[in-house]
Amino acid sequence: MNYKRFLYSQIINDTRAIKRDPLLKYMIFMPIFLSLFMRWLIPILQQSLQSNGIDITDYYDLILSYFFLLMCPMVYGMIVGFTLLDERDEMTLFAIQVSPLNMRTYLLYKLVVPVILSFISILIVLPLSGLPYPDLNTLILINIQTTLLSIMMALILVIYASNKVEGFVIMKGSGILFLMPTVAYFVDEPWQWLFGIFPTYWPVKSFWLWYHNDSYLHYYLIGWLILFISLYYLLKRFTKKIIIM
Repeated sequence: MNYKRFLYSQIINDTRAIKRDPLLKYMIFMPIFLSLFMRWLIPILQQSLQSNGIDITDYYDLILSYFFLLMCPMVYGMIVGFTLLDERDEMTLFAIQVSPLNMRTYLLYKLVVPVILSFISILIVLPLSGLPYPDLNTLILINIQTTLLSIMMALILVIYASNKVEGFVIMKGSGILFLMPTVAYFVDEPWQWLFGIFPTYWPVKSFWLWYHNDSYLHYYLIGWLILFISLYYLLKRFTKKIIIM
């Protein structure tokens, strides 16, 4: 099989599908729009809140982790999830299973795309936001982990939604996975560890500790374990629902 031709044709097909959908067409640029908006909004908030004795710089780690570190994988995971829903509705996924194309190769392409998009976008939007962050090398390490959350988002949509209408409902409901680390931020340890049931908590916690020059390695390693368990479970569910073995 010519994998270059397959890759080229899939990129063209996905680009056309996104262009046809007004929502997806907007969502793909959402992280950049958000970073530019935050670059304008944060100085205004800082000036306004300082008069009330609130220093917004104390919450830079929270702002960066939620609006960029989590938002990018969530957005690109949703985009790929909705394209997979379309392909399932059009019986494309089932047609692939009886074609010479290896279904695992097709799925690998679909799940690698949001990871790459998330990884690149985080490295772009963080500097674009104008907010300070520590060294780039450690950011890349944490970024690799958080980008895999995009796979989780895409699989949740495909597994639990029967169509795009249900997909929008599940998209809103699954937002709790990305909101919970923000709630955890205001909870003291050890109670904060209860939020560890959410795979999104661990990379964000690593980021907070790293941002304040604290040791984060144990949280980072636990994050990989929780993430792999979650993705393994979701991939098994996806296999049972979509792929005829």
